[in-house]
Amino acid sequence: MVRFRRDGEGVLMTAELEGLPPGVHAFHVHEKGDCSAPDASSAGPHYAFAPTSDPPERITGNLGELEADEDGRARREARIPLARLDGPRSIVGRSVVVHERGNDPTSPPAGDAGGRIACGVIRPGI
Repeated sequence: MVRFRRDGEGVLMTAELEGLPPGVHAFHVHEKGDCSAPDASSAGPHYAFAPTSDPPERITGNLGELEADEDGRARREARIPLARLDGPRSIVGRSVVVHERGNDPTSPPAGDAGGRIACGVIRPGI
């Protein structure tokens, strides 16, 4: 479960995941809210929270990294200052994708984090 809520100008993200391979995993917001492909390729590329520079200076859609313990559990809380839950740059209706390894900060905009191992669509809260 990954939850998002407004926090001032940005979004507070809380992630609690299970079933991951032990180790570090990058996770990002991706452009499409479609997790139908077995490899999550249907989620499209990373979503840029704000317009990017050319060339991009940071990893787009970056939610940081999860560190799964030996039981495959990971928890992370972070403030994502550029993310929005409404308006033209909203992340609602997009997806969150967990990758097989951590981000490589020298490889923007994708972060060279490897294959996609989990995917979920961001839906409005209840």
